[in-house]
Amino acid sequence: MKKETKNKSIASVCTLAILAASASPVLAESSYIKKDETVYTILKKDGTVEKNIVSEWLSGDGSLDKINDKSILKDIKNVKGDEKPTIDGESVTWDTTKDDLYYQGQTDKQLPITTDIEYELNGRSVTADEIKGQSGKVKITIRLKNNEARNVKISGENRTVYVPFITATEILMPRENFKNIKTSSGKTLDDGKTSSITAISSPGLEASLDMGGDYSEIFDKISSTITIEAETTDFKVPEVMIAATSDMSSLEDIDSDSDLGDITSMIDKLKDAGKELLNGTEQLYNGTTELATNYEKFDAGTQTLSGGIQTLTNGVGLIGRNVPMLNQGAQKLMNGIERLSAGQDKFTTGVSMYVENTGNLYNAYSDIDNGIKNAVAGAEQLSSALSNASSAGGGLSELSGSISKNKELASGMESAANTILGDENASEESKAAAKKIIELSQASQSISSKQESAIGGAESSLSSAKSGLSEAAGAAKQLSAGLSQLSAGSSQYSSKFAQLVDAGKTLEENSGKLDGSTDKLYEGSQQLYNGTTQLQDGTTKLVSGGEELRKGSDKLATSSKQILAGTKKLQGGSKQLYDGVKKANSEVTSEVSSKTGKIDDIERLVDTKDVLLDLANDYDNYAGIGEDMNGDVKFIMKVNTDDESDNGTKEKVVKEEATGIKGIIQRLMKK
Repeated sequence: MKKETKNKSIASVCTLAILAASASPVLAESSYIKKDETVYTILKKDGTVEKNIVSEWLSGDGSLDKINDKSILKDIKNVKGDEKPTIDGESVTWDTTKDDLYYQGQTDKQLPITTDIEYELNGRSVTADEIKGQSGKVKITIRLKNNEARNVKISGENRTVYVPFITATEILMPRENFKNIKTSSGKTLDDGKTSSITAISSPGLEASLDMGGDYSEIFDKISSTITIEAETTDFKVPEVMIAATSDMSSLEDIDSDSDLGDITSMIDKLKDAGKELLNGTEQLYNGTTELATNYEKFDAGTQTLSGGIQTLTNGVGLIGRNVPMLNQGAQKLMNGIERLSAGQDKFTTGVSMYVENTGNLYNAYSDIDNGIKNAVAGAEQLSSALSNASSAGGGLSELSGSISKNKELASGMESAANTILGDENASEESKAAAKKIIELSQASQSISSKQESAIGGAESSLSSAKSGLSEAAGAAKQLSAGLSQLSAGSSQYSSKFAQLVDAGKTLEENSGKLDGSTDKLYEGSQQLYNGTTQLQDGTTKLVSGGEELRKGSDKLATSSKQILAGTKKLQGGSKQLYDGVKKANSEVTSEVSSKTGKIDDIERLVDTKDVLLDLANDYDNYAGIGEDMNGDVKFIMKVNTDDESDNGTKEKVVKEEATGIKGIIQRLMKK
């Protein structure tokens, strides 16, 4: 029963001490200037200090004006302004019109919490450098030591206690280097790629409370020593980050006059906190379930994308195979246009010759037309002469001369008509007219021959002559009528020939334009050929890029499958976490609720708590603080790993990870 009562007492105080890490600092009502101090520490692989970087933030209700601060830091520099400090020993004076100021410096002052890290491989003690890259059974021991001891009197008894600090330690161990991981304290969360071990400690608290060995089981849960055992392959120093704070403001709620009812109230709050933690893990489980469900849809989309890109790649390949044919076609087109351009010169020359011959033909036809008109006039004279000869029976000699002239005229018309028929460029209409002229000419010559015969026989027989003259007169009339028709047709042909000459000139003009257009067409075909050549080069690159895109989409699809598997594992892990928290909450709540026995132990713990709270409130700085300032200090420590090559990188990593000490502790506690 006595052990059970003690367990109730220590469980209450320890739990409240752990929860204190998430509480907000309380400023005095008279606060005017606040100094927030963050100590960033780079640790060597054995836990010793490599470098301390201290960041200070001074803030006030209004302009800071001329402010006097106290600091042991070296190499002080303003990190967010141009103001320069005036330094006299530990006195640091700033003159600014701003309401806050950030500065930074370094110190080798001992930390309130120091770290010692030991390594063993297959049961043999080794250094971090010796174990690097080795394989086997590894054991890592991390010890946290509180260096802030104080001699105080509690309930009339002189005791040594330690300024209380809450520390949160996180160790990240890659699964490719570690497996079968076991830890002496804390919780382990495995996402399939990395095992994350989180442990909450309060170095020196067990000695400060001095509750005896009966409570060792409880103190083991917040032990300042963390032991990790695992099987390692190609050992690398795991990432270790430690956050520490002396903020214990939540303990102020426990009064020295509190009784069992007050403790019960606190336990109820603890139960409520446990319920909130349980609800949080349940929400995490629900969220990971939703993530896994939705990622299945995303993964299906990546598979569809991969198929679409494959189709695209095939299409691009088809283009790539056909572009050379297009280029060859452009080459043939350019060659053809080049031949067209050469033929165009001949065509232009031919058009010029055609126009010239058309003009000559037109001139020749004009002569024919004049001959036809003269023939019409001669035919009319002949007809008149024959009529006179027939009626008078005389003038045979004059008639014979007219007949000779008519034969000469008919012969000339026939010769001109044969010229038209022999011209390859003459139109079909012109050739038809020429044939008609030849027929009429031959008929005229035949008649003239008959006329000559008739005149020759006129002397022997007048009656025969009269009969021949009568026949000749009729034929002459027919000839005159035919020549009149031929003259009318010749006038029509004359206008057609004029149109033909004009058309030839138009053709010659347009031929010149066509010649220029052919040159432009050839230039365009050259540009087309050059463009298809560039298109062929671009298509080759497109085909290559399409293949790379296909490979990338395949890789995306494969990676998406892996991520999908990871979300499934995460879902399963969150379910295990939820079940574990649910079970732990039930067990811890039941245990804490059942261990609320002895009032004397509670009062003793409360008295100790008051002293520890005073010590925690007094520990408001590490590197110094000015008078009338309210301070708050927190510590971030990170072990230098094998993957970090220079201090600049390490300092940046530490600063980025140390975004609020309380936020870090809360995050670690929720794992």
